Amino acid sequence: MRRIIFLGWLLVFSTTAIVAQDKSTKATNRKFERKVAQADRLIRDVWDYIDAFKPNSRKADRKIDRAYEIIKSLEKEHSKEKELGRLKADFYYRKWGVSFMQKNKNVFNILPDAWFEDCIKYDRAANIITVLVYVYTIESYSSVDAYQYWKCAKDAFVAKGKDSEYIEVVNDLYVFLGKEAEQEYGLHSIQEASVLAEQLEYNKQIKNTGLVEQLETQVAPFRDEIKTNGKMLPGKGQTFIIIEQMPRFPGCEELEGDNKSKKKCSDEKLMQFIKENLRYPPLAKANQLEGRVVVQFIVSEEGHIDQIKLLRDVEMGLGEEAIRLVQLMNEMPERWTPGEQRGKKVKVRMYLPVIFELN
Repeated sequence: MRRIIFLGWLLVFSTTAIVAQDKSTKATNRKFERKVAQADRLIRDVWDYIDAFKPNSRKADRKIDRAYEIIKSLEKEHSKEKELGRLKADFYYRKWGVSFMQKNKNVFNILPDAWFEDCIKYDRAANIITVLVYVYTIESYSSVDAYQYWKCAKDAFVAKGKDSEYIEVVNDLYVFLGKEAEQEYGLHSIQEASVLAEQLEYNKQIKNTGLVEQLETQVAPFRDEIKTNGKMLPGKGQTFIIIEQMPRFPGCEELEGDNKSKKKCSDEKLMQFIKENLRYPPLAKANQLEGRVVVQFIVSEEGHIDQIKLLRDVEMGLGEEAIRLVQLMNEMPERWTPGEQRGKKVKVRMYLPVIFELN
């Protein structure tokens, strides 16, 4: 009889414990959902500021910071990968958008390496396409940073597999890049043909025979000019625009770490060089003229700057000042670190945007 009573009390106690645990779990889940909703609301509010062209608003920056704090706290407290993944994919997308609209010089360093894969994994692939469109509205087709974004997007979709949906997106990305090349260099340029050649190789690998035949026909006239070891510019000289190791501004070669770390350091050094040496033209300053100037130049195998050319000017001396800055690089005690392709130093054509702003 005593055993039956004891077992009865044990059953009641166990049931009460299970109910209490279930209530605790539900409370934790509700707290998690509230925080996710709060962060999501902050992120959407930030996007409203971007759409309204108010990227310099302190409110937008505060909302970004607060959303980041919430996301970090959620990562510590919970392990719900899917919800957190979507939230982070949207957060970095919005944060990038604010920096882009603010013309932040470090905008290309904002998105984490895993962001592209996360966007696809957590059903946020549209974020990637939007970022690319924004980038190429202001960047040259030959911009290394813009191309790296495009390449990360392509690689992320390729890594997803051979699903027809993702194959279609990858080919759309190639078409997008080809149109950018056509817009900058003209129809049937070697740059456009280089994109087609790379697209052809991709479709050969996945055995997409229908498109392979079409691309073979388009690429055929350029076979002698397209080199498989890089994207080459017109002419007989081996001058590349996208290679394995891009040239680097001097000052970071002694830094420990990989080429990516050195590239980031060299970009910062380059921005510092421009900031310290830029002289705002008096006429432009008097007329409150601001703008973005683009200079093209070649970094030789020895790290010397050659063939400086002004691609985009805003007049009143801004273009001349940008050219002077690039010419000044040849007077530095250290040369650029040359670009390399397959272990050999090569000439690389570079594009430098110089933004003139009056504080």
